[in-house]
Parts: sequence; C-alpha cells; structure tokens
Amino acid sequence: MKVKISILILASLFFSYEQEVELKVNTSEPCYVIEAQIALGEFAKVNIVESKNYGEDNQYPPVRNAIVSISDNTGEKETLELMASGLYESTKIKGIEGRIYQLNVEIEQQEYTSVATMPYAVQIEDMIMFKTTTDTYFPKITYNDPPGIRNYYRAILSINGKRMPGMEVMDDRDTDGKKNSSLILFDPEYNGGDDIKKGDVVCIEMQCLDKGAYTYFESLNRINESLANPTSNITGGALGYFGVYTSDTKEIIADW
Repeated sequence: MKVKISILILASLFFSYEQEVELKVNTSEPCYVIEAQIALGEFAKVNIVESKNYGEDNQYPPVRNAIVSISDNTGEKETLELMASGLYESTKIKGIEGRIYQLNVEIEQQEYTSVATMPYAVQIEDMIMFKTTTDTYFPKITYNDPPGIRNYYRAILSINGKRMPGMEVMDDRDTDGKKNSSLILFDPEYNGGDDIKKGDVVCIEMQCLDKGAYTYFESLNRINESLANPTSNITGGALGYFGVYTSDTKEIIADW
C-alpha cells in the first residue's frame, strides 16, 4: 500500500516532514513522542504528544500530565512550566555553548531521559544560487569547519518566508578543518510546484547539532530506505529527539 504520511505522525511545533513511502500498515500500541529543543541563548521548549495508528484522526493534543525537567553540568536544574500552548518551557535555563544538558520526562511513573551537549557556533561564510545540470537553481552555502572537532550540521531552507519540509544534514567526517560547501535541495511540490525564481527571498538556517540529534535527523532523511522510525536519542521507549544547537542564518535575493 502506498500512503502519504507524516513521519512519526508529528503535529510538530518545530518542523514537519512529509513524503510518500511504501509500507505495510500494522497496528501498534501508542507511545509518547517527545520533541525537546534548546537553542543558543533561548529557553528550553518541549512538545509531548501520543502517537496514533494509521487511519486514526490527525489530531494530536499535547500531553499535559508530564513532569519535565532540564539540568546542566554546572548544577542548575529546573522543572519546566506547562504553558497555555501545551509546550513545557524553562524560564531560567538557556542554551550556552559547550554546556551539557540532561532532559528528564516522567509520565505516569515512566521515565524518559536524554543527554546532549551544545556545540560551538559555525557561521555561514557565503551563499549563492547554484545552477544544476537540469537548469534549475538551488542555494549553496559555504562554511569553515573547525579543525579537530567532530561537527554535525542541519540546514533548513525557507523561500519567501515559507519553510520547506525536510532538511539537509551534513557532518565533517571527510572534511574536518576545511572549507565546506553544501547544496541545499528541496521538492518544488512544497513551493506551489515552483522552482526558485529570480527575486525570491531565499533563507538558510544552518544549525550545529550534537551527535544524537544529527543521528535522528540523518535517519529521518533515510526513512524511505528503512521504513522504520528515526533513531531517537531519548531512552525509555519514547519516539522523538532532544536537540541542543547553535545556528546561523543567511538570506539572499535569488539572482543569476
């Protein structure tokens, strides 16, 4: 059966990811889906919903009975507040480069945990529109990878203020300490069927991730191959991820 699904059936605040996949539809017990993020200089935000089987309604109300806390390696600890939006948010702990954060979520006496380290920021040096062999244009970014440190990246594209589903994920396994270039592709289906045109506002946000979040997003990009849920960095049986990241954004007007 071919169906169009949203991977991990997330009604996500943070991102969406849709594509066609071939799969055998089986029923399964619902499980919790946790999306937790801490951006540099920002408070923690945690979204928790319950998964559903294919064919059920597409409504994912937030789980409101969780106890969510964030701690770091300096001894700071905070229990997050449940906001009217349904998100759990910190009011004290923010993202700081090099700091190690631990997420703890308790729901009905079941505990879910994850640990992540915020990497140091890497800046986008340049961004151009690159012509491919099919005479279409995609943004291409360059950045200087810091030497001697394993780095993981995620690039998110927006066109005229509209965020494109999916993302490019990169690492420096073969390019440590070098100037890197990455072509950021997208499916025109999500841009009203249009390729990028002259005059479009093209924006790239490049995030620097830790390894656990990178593995999650990299496996999400390979969902067609595995037909399995992405590799979570949260222990305890929950789906989703805990990501702490720095980011840099660059915007240009498309021209060639």
